[in-house]
Amino acid sequence: MRWISIIVSIVFAGIPLMRLSAFAQAGDEPNGTVKLSGYVKLLNGIQFRTSLDSAISSSLLHNRFNLSFAMDKRFAAYLGIRTRIFYGEDIKISPGFGKMIAADPGFLNLSALWLDTRSVVIHSIADRAYVKYADDSWDIRLGRQRINWGISSIWNPNDLFNAYNFLDFDYEERPGSDALRLQYSTSSSASIETALNPGRTWNDAIGAGLLRWNAWGYDFQALAGIFRTDLVVGGGFAGSLGEVGLKGEISYFHPRSKQLDTIDAFEVSATIDHMIGEYYISLSGLFNSTASDEVQDQNILLGRTLSPKNLMPFRYTTYASISHSFSPLFSASIATIYSPKFKSFIFFPVFTYSLAEEIDADLVAQSYFNDVTGSYQSRANAFYLRIRVSF
Repeated sequence: MRWISIIVSIVFAGIPLMRLSAFAQAGDEPNGTVKLSGYVKLLNGIQFRTSLDSAISSSLLHNRFNLSFAMDKRFAAYLGIRTRIFYGEDIKISPGFGKMIAADPGFLNLSALWLDTRSVVIHSIADRAYVKYADDSWDIRLGRQRINWGISSIWNPNDLFNAYNFLDFDYEERPGSDALRLQYSTSSSASIETALNPGRTWNDAIGAGLLRWNAWGYDFQALAGIFRTDLVVGGGFAGSLGEVGLKGEISYFHPRSKQLDTIDAFEVSATIDHMIGEYYISLSGLFNSTASDEVQDQNILLGRTLSPKNLMPFRYTTYASISHSFSPLFSASIATIYSPKFKSFIFFPVFTYSLAEEIDADLVAQSYFNDVTGSYQSRANAFYLRIRVSF
């Protein structure tokens, strides 16, 4: 991991603020072109359950850079590294925090825990590291990459390789997967794709094929393969009915070997969205056949590890959001998540303001409530202020 140490030292030394975007050679020729981009973010937050008297603080300095190298018109290589410095009260009350975030679930361990104390934790991980070959028909990638098979922007039962928690707003790039991916385009609207993530054991392996096509003005897809200890089949669609957008996904998981504690699993999601004037409205629903319908702590808000078999802890979940750009500098969105079991409710507003070119400020809140005794009770609250400088 010495190479990560060298790169991280350069980045934190001040290169991001210089807005370095490209080097190696000038002009439009792709051969030998190296590009560097990324950001530095400062995220300060407080978390509490019922009142500010019990609030604890958290602070995070988050740096990312993306490096690409175009060897010629067909071959390229990509590297993405995120480094985070955690400090604040939440570190002190979370034993083992450093080792928890440093765990790399990939086939290769590309994680480095530079400092692990009760006051400060510094961690780096390469979540993109792959080579790519592409021509008019083929797109072949090997290494740590994002394999996005999902259609919806909220819940993706078809996203076998990179399921993510959309409440984790500070990780826009989403996790990557150590895999070989081959895609062959049969036309401008149809393709055949296969991907394999070998995992560290046979029970960690994910391998599947995906077929995409267009018919009647809709995009369709179908998939089948192995997801760890299960066989999986699924599919999805995206299109519109008039001016209303429609999307849907379904996946069915069946254990490869029947054990007493193994069961079949269904995940089904549906989304409709529509522009009403300058307001964007989105409604989604999710059915999770294996959900427990119980959440014991605030991990529902952030840090929850997801699987396409278990995208939310509730059997039935609905989502509704509205967003609007009030000016070129200021935009806002308000999202709510509701589950009828225990009347669980999550409130998730985000306000964004552009302070300057490439500098943005976000105010984010996440509050979780439920009704167990006949009245709503606060289970967890979090408020964040984030400043982002892009380069």
